[in-house]
Amino acid sequence: MRATHDCRKTNTSDELKVAMHKGKGNKAPRREGIGLEFFKAAWGALKDMLELFTQMFANNNISEQQKRGVIVCIPKMARPYQPTDFWPLTLLDTDYKILARIIAGRIRPVL
Repeated sequence: MRATHDCRKTNTSDELKVAMHKGKGNKAPRREGIGLEFFKAAWGALKDMLELFTQMFANNNISEQQKRGVIVCIPKMARPYQPTDFWPLTLLDTDYKILARIIAGRIRPVL
């Protein structure tokens, strides 16, 4: 029997809290400068963000800026000489990463 799951349901406060607290701390924020630590520390005040995430998901209202990543190259060694001496790191907006975690949590039971 195949499991059914409605991936378009409204975001719940629990989903948002789990998604926010699932990410590791001390990650580099993107250009907006807001890291996951801010979202975690301000959880009580940010519960209102639930409506924002609901709109982003239900209406496919994700801006092009939110979808873009900034790629930075982190050297693997003290004196890098060639491209393979770097780790490419893509910085994504924190709200986009939180929404991606919510979506991943919803499709996990189906997969």
